[in-house]
Amino acid sequence: MQFFRIAPLTVALSVAIHAGSVRHETIHDPALNMTAFDVNVPANWKFNGTFLQGTSCEQIPFPVFRMYSPDGLTELRRYPRLDWSWSTSKFKGAPHPDCLTITQELTAKQFLIYIMGVLQIAYTRDAPIPASVDQRKKFLDDLNARSAANARGTPVKPTVQHFDFATAFGEYKNGTFQMEAHISAGVTCIRSEIGQGGMTETCSANISMVRAPKGKLAGVLAMVDADKIGAGPNGQWAQKYQQAQMAKNNAMLAQFRHDQAVAQAVRNRQHQEFMATMQAGTDRSMANARAIANSNHTIAMDWCDYSLDQQTVTGANGPVKVSSGYSQTWGDGSGHYYQTNNPNTDPNGALPGNWQKQTRVHGDGTPY
Repeated sequence: MQFFRIAPLTVALSVAIHAGSVRHETIHDPALNMTAFDVNVPANWKFNGTFLQGTSCEQIPFPVFRMYSPDGLTELRRYPRLDWSWSTSKFKGAPHPDCLTITQELTAKQFLIYIMGVLQIAYTRDAPIPASVDQRKKFLDDLNARSAANARGTPVKPTVQHFDFATAFGEYKNGTFQMEAHISAGVTCIRSEIGQGGMTETCSANISMVRAPKGKLAGVLAMVDADKIGAGPNGQWAQKYQQAQMAKNNAMLAQFRHDQAVAQAVRNRQHQEFMATMQAGTDRSMANARAIANSNHTIAMDWCDYSLDQQTVTGANGPVKVSSGYSQTWGDGSGHYYQTNNPNTDPNGALPGNWQKQTRVHGDGTPY
């Protein structure tokens, strides 16, 4: 996380307290229950400030505040950050209803002119660019160069960050008062290539303004610079916030991995159940096929017996074919058979040997 992205644009980042002329205010982070931003305010001015968590486009938090003189005419404002995001990839994420509906990267000058139109402030002339802007641009250029060097020789395209800054003077009327304003806009954009020629870009614009009755603005700007009027992030809060974000990201990653493992286990179980069902169906089908084949074979052998006027009986010597003209068949175990239609006939005693009554079976030897 880079906290330079949420630093005020027209006021110094360092916080210095000047007894008597400047008082110290804070902007509280309710989630971490600690001071998020330290603010220097002219001693006799009023102050209102709050802490916002960011948007679905850019979740980095930022301060919003206003401080103004007792007569309410002289004022310093930090407006809510404005974010927008767009993508040329077919794998687009969810829409961002809390962001601007802009689908391109704007220069800071373009955004500044747009905001001045919204605020109904007439542009008069450009204002000098602070030296800190060049330092910030150089920082991002070096960061982009290191990312490109690290990605050299790999298919990964590094993320690229751009920063642009513009500031101007304008005039407007507040009732009967002719007012002057010094407005600044800083635009930061992060572009990420996501394969197959697609990209996603997210931009954020920070807007701040100092206003005063005409002829007094130069003195107010000098006071803001000399007394370090403005807000900067609390170092301890910045560290705690980064730790909290890392813990949150790790928890989300752990939950994602857990969900993936559970989903994979469910898929494995469903696959096993599907394969078991398929195997059971195959087994039933094969068993039915065998039963049908056996039944067809049995019927065919019975028809064969019928056609040849024979029947199949079985005993000690196994199945044998005999005449179908008799209802009873006896065998002596040595290959001799005796047939009769008299149910009371028993060849034992009348014929030598040990005769056993044979059992009638199907033509293929299976029992009835």
